Amino acid sequence: MSFKISFGKDPGLSKTSSILGALLCFGLSILGLYVALFGNKLSGGVPFLPDEVNTLMGRITFGSGALFTFWLFTYALREFLRKVRTEKDSKK
Repeated sequence: MSFKISFGKDPGLSKTSSILGALLCFGLSILGLYVALFGNKLSGGVPFLPDEVNTLMGRITFGSGALFTFWLFTYALREFLRKVRTEKDSKK
């Protein structure tokens, strides 16, 4: 089983693929947002920087990833809705 988010108007992709990709991206964005806002202590980082700076860099990184995956979620959801509208219009 694989998930595919493609750019362009490919009518061969299923609605199921689009909605599963959207749900997967939504879950990842929520997880990243949670870590960025409420993560207690982020470990790792650059050894010669203070812990506060490493934590800030980690929060910025997780927040950026959350925003990117949320953008992917909106794109996949838009593709799903486009397919539903196209299918409804073709049945008329």
